Amino acid sequence: MSDRELTYTTSAGVKQSTTIVTLDGPFTLANMFKVQADLRAMKPECLILDLMSVPYMDSAALGVVMNTHVAAQGSGRNFLWPESMTEFGPFWK
Repeated sequence: MSDRELTYTTSAGVKQSTTIVTLDGPFTLANMFKVQADLRAMKPECLILDLMSVPYMDSAALGVVMNTHVAAQGSGRNFLWPESMTEFGPFWK
């Protein structure tokens, strides 16, 4: 595992009410609490989590991703975490 810090940014997608959260660095128990709180506070119609720059994710971080998905699904919102950001070009370009 890398000693890099996790950083993340948010940006608006092209489609209205789309938010993209881009994570960069290892996503682990040690740094998941701030990300989790921020994701819980976000309520866009569509939330895209870009994990392309995350070299490692432990089970705690995976739990954050899954809980965010379940919460979005339960409130009728979309939550996407693509294998490649080109999959969702219309949302983020």
